[in-house]
Amino acid sequence: MKTQWHQHRLFKSGYGEFPYIIIKVGHALYMQIPIHFLKESEEVDVKKHPGTQVRNVKEKVLEESRESQIFLLQDEILATTEFVLRKIRSTKPQKNLEACLVLGKKQALYFRDGRFTPQVYIPTGGTLLDQMGNIIGMNVEHYKPFEITNAITNE
Repeated sequence: MKTQWHQHRLFKSGYGEFPYIIIKVGHALYMQIPIHFLKESEEVDVKKHPGTQVRNVKEKVLEESRESQIFLLQDEILATTEFVLRKIRSTKPQKNLEACLVLGKKQALYFRDGRFTPQVYIPTGGTLLDQMGNIIGMNVEHYKPFEITNAITNE
């Protein structure tokens, strides 16, 4: 997938991989919060694991494909997302917090009016920010395309 002149993509380490949380912070303005899986007793490295984490994941689960990990850990991922959203609401009271838990290219749980609704489409486009407010994407998918992911992992 080639980036066009009107697009910008600069995913930092830990961003752009499923699963992640998208928070709508303005009109066509989104913030991504990555979700990382940490094995039992693994320490959090904020440079390697920005965002939030599902902790104490069994080694056997971490040996599975990413899709299988997401399937096996879906309850823990949802609980982590609910925790993050509660934390956001307690520090920044918003009447209508809009968020989305993105599990895959065609699998998402949209959070509106205090409840999750499953959908087969995911947020895309607009301006995407990291948690520090830096722009990491404009007018692009909010995940790393296959070619970019492979190029990064094969370095």
